[in-house]
Amino acid sequence: MRLVSTCAVPDGSRLGRDLPAPPGGAPLLRAGAVIADSEREFLFHKGVSQVYVEDEIGAGIEIPEPLSEGTRRQARAAVSRAFRDATRMPGTLLPHDCLDELTAAARTIVDEIGAVGDRAFAFPDLAGPEDYNLEHSIDATVVGLLVGRRLIDSDELVELGTGLFIQDIGKLALPPHLVHKPGPLAPAERELMMQHPLLGLEFLRDDDLGFGPRSVVRSHHERWDGSGYPNGISREQISPLARIAAAADVFDAVTSERWYATAEPQAVGVETIRAGAGTAFDPEVADAFCDVIAPHPAGSEIELADGRRGVVVSVPDDAVRAPLVRMLDSGEEIDLAREPALPVQPIRSSAAPTTVSASIS
Repeated sequence: MRLVSTCAVPDGSRLGRDLPAPPGGAPLLRAGAVIADSEREFLFHKGVSQVYVEDEIGAGIEIPEPLSEGTRRQARAAVSRAFRDATRMPGTLLPHDCLDELTAAARTIVDEIGAVGDRAFAFPDLAGPEDYNLEHSIDATVVGLLVGRRLIDSDELVELGTGLFIQDIGKLALPPHLVHKPGPLAPAERELMMQHPLLGLEFLRDDDLGFGPRSVVRSHHERWDGSGYPNGISREQISPLARIAAAADVFDAVTSERWYATAEPQAVGVETIRAGAGTAFDPEVADAFCDVIAPHPAGSEIELADGRRGVVVSVPDDAVRAPLVRMLDSGEEIDLAREPALPVQPIRSSAAPTTVSASIS
C-alpha cells in the first residue's frame, strides 16, 4: 500500500484504506473500490487530496496505525456531537454529559497510545477540509501523546491527552460560518478566531478539569519566543503540557487539508517543528518530536538527490531518517541507512516553508 496524490492515482487502482466516515455514516469510499474518473471527480469535489492505493508498486508495504478505527469512530462522534449541540446550549457552560463524552473519548485514546510501541507511524490526511476540525482533534492528540511519552510521567499523559482533545473547544462559541469558512480569514475574523483559547476556558467549570488540561486549552497557541496568543507569554511561563500541545497542533495543521492550505507531506510537518526549535517551540519538545515522528513514513513517496523517485517500504524504529526505499521506475530497493550520500525530499505540493510563530489552526 502507498500514499498517492488524488490527481496522480493511476486508473484502475484499488483504494487501500477506507476514507474517514462521518459520525454514524458510511465511509466516503471503502477499501477495495476501483478508482476511475468518476471516483476521482468525487474525491476532488470532497477536497480529498491524497489516498492510499493498493498496486504493484506498493505491494507488501504495511502502514502501522497508532489508533484503532473503533476508537476513531468514538472520538469523531464525541467531537461531532459537541459541535452540533453547541448551537442549542443554554449559556456558555458545556453540559456535563457532553464533557463526559469528550473526556471518555480522550482517555480511550490515551490508553491505546500507551499500549503501542515505538514505531514510525504515518499521519496522512485522508479527509477533505470540511472535516478538518473533527480529524484535527484526534490526530493532534495522538501526535502529542507519542511525543509526551518521552517527556512527562505516565499519569500526566491523561491530562495532556484530555487537553489536546478539547483544545479547540472554544470554537464552539464562534459562528459556524467562521469556523468552517472556505477561505482565509479577514483581519477582523482572525482577531475573533484568536479568542478561541479563552472562549474554551469559559465552557469549563473550575471543577471540570485540573490545571493541566486547562493550560493546554488556554496556551496551545502560545510560542516559546512570546509571539503567540492569547497572552503572548513565553518559555517557562507556558505550561509543559501546552508546550507539547503547541508542536502537535502545528504539525497536524500543516499536514492537514484546510480550506486555505493544502496538506503538506509529513516531512514538511517535521521540518516545521525542527525549524521552529528555540523560537516557536520549546527546544526540548522539538528534539523529542523529531526523535519520535518519522519525516518519511512507510507508504510515502520521496525523491532522491539524483531525481529518482521512490516509495518508502519501511522505517527502522530507531532510525526515523533512514528508510528502506523502493524505486518507482525499477523496483530496486535501497537502504538509505547505508547510502548517506543520497539525501531525500518529499514529493510536495508547495515550495514555501511554513510559518508557525503565531499560526491559527
